[in-house]
Amino acid sequence: MEYGSELEFARVCAWEAGKELRQLFRSGSIEVSEKGFRDIVTSADKKSEKLILDRIERRFPSYGIVSEEYGEKKANSEFTWVVDPLDGSFNFSRGIPLYCIAMALQKNDATVLGVIYAPETGDLVYAVKGEGTFYRVRRSDKRLAVSQTNSLEDAAVMFNSGHEDRDRKEFSRQFSKFGNINKFRIYGSAAYVAILVARGDADGYIRIPGLPVWDTAAAGLIVEEAGGKVTDAEDRFVMSNAALHEKLLEVLRK
Repeated sequence: MEYGSELEFARVCAWEAGKELRQLFRSGSIEVSEKGFRDIVTSADKKSEKLILDRIERRFPSYGIVSEEYGEKKANSEFTWVVDPLDGSFNFSRGIPLYCIAMALQKNDATVLGVIYAPETGDLVYAVKGEGTFYRVRRSDKRLAVSQTNSLEDAAVMFNSGHEDRDRKEFSRQFSKFGNINKFRIYGSAAYVAILVARGDADGYIRIPGLPVWDTAAAGLIVEEAGGKVTDAEDRFVMSNAALHEKLLEVLRK
């Protein structure tokens, strides 16, 4: 498999960061601070990020880094690691066991590898460009595929909104168009929803407005390599199975 060494590195990093996050989650001894309007960062975010970035610096010193809390380090090569050390910080801070570590490798700004690990559920999912999406279970790998649901009336779609008042108003306006959807949920972690969409447990995800690259890089590749489609725009981020994607976009355009 292409990028095999980088893939194994990312899987191990995500697992090790997840082990530390699980310990912190159970201890309850974390610090929470605001980094923006209705947006928080925890001491767990920072510890997970330090663990991952320290390992990247040692193993791939010439690679660039883009990480949620750290910011950006320019690359001396064509490769950049994109890291979300704790996706679902609010869930984590409230004792809700839905949070993930997400890592992606980009080559000249195109994502070629993605790994997502959900420590509390044990889900570890990964994808390499052109080679599919896989679920790691007891050292064996199961290939994943999105659902075949093709009508909104039968669909389970996940939603989320931004933090600003204007984002929530736009989200409410868009959400009101989807009254015919069968089931909808809000999970608070785009990375975890990517796992659900990739293995066919959920049919789609809509986030108003769009998301930064650390939220979308691994998630988008994992859904695409499982047969899904992704629209990554400034005003929206949509990932779904192939059959529903245009239908979701059509409703949003109304």
